[in-house]
Amino acid sequence: INDAIASSNANNVECAHFRRFYSAFWRADYIQAEASSQVLLSLPSSKRPKLISIYFYFFRGLLAFRRYRENNSEEQLRIGIEAICKLEFWFQYAPSNFENKLFLLNAEQYASL
Repeated sequence: INDAIASSNANNVECAHFRRFYSAFWRADYIQAEASSQVLLSLPSSKRPKLISIYFYFFRGLLAFRRYRENNSEEQLRIGIEAICKLEFWFQYAPSNFENKLFLLNAEQYASL
């Protein structure tokens, strides 16, 4: 990440943070994944839609519902529902691409309540 920041290239910085988020998620380091997702959302480039955003919101929603089940944080529930809303929006335009992800997030939400 330091190399990406030193290069002053916004795409490199964003990619480095995406890698940190996904690697923390798959290592089951959910606290680090949550922290990385907050950093990603704070970047100005996060406001532009891109393909990787689909997976980011999907995994962020999974993470939020898991964290909600662990500590009953209403903030985590809100983040999970926000992820569902994003996928519902995208589902309108490409149902075959988003249906399975939306089903999984809905199942996680129901398992959390």
